[in-house]
Amino acid sequence: MGVSAIHSMMEALRKDDGGIVTSVKELKENQYGFPLAHYAQQYLFGATGLRIKVFNSISGMPQACKSPLLFDLMGHVCASPENGGLGGLGFLYELEDKISPTLLEGVMANYGEDVYERFSVIKDLTLDGAFKHICKKIIPMYRKHMGSCETPI
Repeated sequence: MGVSAIHSMMEALRKDDGGIVTSVKELKENQYGFPLAHYAQQYLFGATGLRIKVFNSISGMPQACKSPLLFDLMGHVCASPENGGLGGLGFLYELEDKISPTLLEGVMANYGEDVYERFSVIKDLTLDGAFKHICKKIIPMYRKHMGSCETPI
């Protein structure tokens, strides 16, 4: 089998809708999802980055600064690359009506004005309502714009 035939086979596999096909180099480069910018974050998570397409849980005692940590991570993900971010989108489901708008604004302000276009807070839903919103709105939107994927989040 010639080199061009092998390249053709690999390209055909990459276009298949069944899962994600990646090279060893791509796997290594993307193993941690997005990088954690601060050493304190790396220490807390025990890694240099957080994986994408998985759920991460942040838990701790009351007033342990979980919210500022989450806001900072989301600011980093949502900020444009020009402002040191990753250019992603963020949706924060506020289910307990406990977010401090002043704290959120203070953290997000560190990431430039464009972060506000890429980040939304969704309020007044139950846990079940938030799950339905993710399934009916977020996942279909992701699939439409990012292609077919079995595990979009």
